[in-house]
Amino acid sequence: MGGPVPLGYEVVDKKLVINLAGADIVRMLFQRYLEVGCVRTLKQEVDTTVMDGTIGEGARSSRGGLYKLLSNPIYIGQIRHKGVCYSGQHVPIIDPVLWQQVQQRLSVQASGKAGRPRKTNPSLLVGKLFDASGDRLTPNHAIKQGKRYRYYISQNLKTGTVEQNKHGWRLPAQETEQMVMQAARAILDDRSAMTTALQEAGIEAHQLPAILNAASDLSKRISSETNLAEIFTTLINRVELHQDGIRLTLSLISLVPDCPITITRMIPMHIKRRGVEMRLVIEANGGTTPRIDISLIKAVARARQWFDELSSGKVVSISGIASREGIDKGYVSHLMNLAFLAPDITEAIIAGRQSADLSVHTLIKRTKLPLEWGQQRSILGFS
Repeated sequence: MGGPVPLGYEVVDKKLVINLAGADIVRMLFQRYLEVGCVRTLKQEVDTTVMDGTIGEGARSSRGGLYKLLSNPIYIGQIRHKGVCYSGQHVPIIDPVLWQQVQQRLSVQASGKAGRPRKTNPSLLVGKLFDASGDRLTPNHAIKQGKRYRYYISQNLKTGTVEQNKHGWRLPAQETEQMVMQAARAILDDRSAMTTALQEAGIEAHQLPAILNAASDLSKRISSETNLAEIFTTLINRVELHQDGIRLTLSLISLVPDCPITITRMIPMHIKRRGVEMRLVIEANGGTTPRIDISLIKAVARARQWFDELSSGKVVSISGIASREGIDKGYVSHLMNLAFLAPDITEAIIAGRQSADLSVHTLIKRTKLPLEWGQQRSILGFS
């Protein structure tokens, strides 16, 4: 395509080939940017390390140059042409997960500098989520490695620790919103319960079929739409958290505009704790609703891919995989253990039937995974 050759590559026979020294610098820049969280700080560090000889002069760049480097899709094996990215023929330098984390961080920085509201997901349950005593939970967030994690927390947790306030709630926002969404759909799809609520509100029999069909359509919209803010504003009236379930109140004003009807149901659930977080798992028909963990599925898939590459001789060592992926060798070694999960455990993870406290972190950091499948089932809660 012409133009300057990106740092980390060189041209051989009109093709981009990885330059190992430059590629190491590129990986360092991506990793360090997530750690410091600011291009200005990253540039200061680069200038310092160039001056003391830690890294070569090729790493030096202006702040604008660093922005372009960190947002250049060439490092994940793509070529950008007229605003559209296409798959390239060259080998990528940066792992897609690391790339995505950096892009999210750059986006947050850019929106903040422009003085515009940050492009983050809205807290759909703000002002609607309460504990059993009637105290409201409020939105909060934390940034870890450049990624923004949203929570709903009890007021007392803002001024104390979890140890000091053992009865406070700290819930991952996205999962809690999805749980409420599932519960709301279950209520809307329960034609018997909806009919009873409508009849008690004085709705005449000839009006019921049209309203019930509208409820079914609304349920389908909740399932298919990505922006649920408007639906949540009109539909979700109140969510109360109890130790054995949630008390969910829906407003049917969008279905029956001239009559402020509400319907309240108690949704059984149980609580799982992962570190300082609580996770709510809805009980349905004596079991639990699927909770598909994309990160966990990807981790298992990567482990199996890496093991296949090792066993087939495509790569000769774990160090080779770590170098190619731009990640720590120890992480590759830990993650590789997931390639030896029992087949039924892998199938359960894909179907979202794993326990709520099972995560990638749990599997590779906190659990010593045995090779014997029966022991795996016992340790991981599948027995």
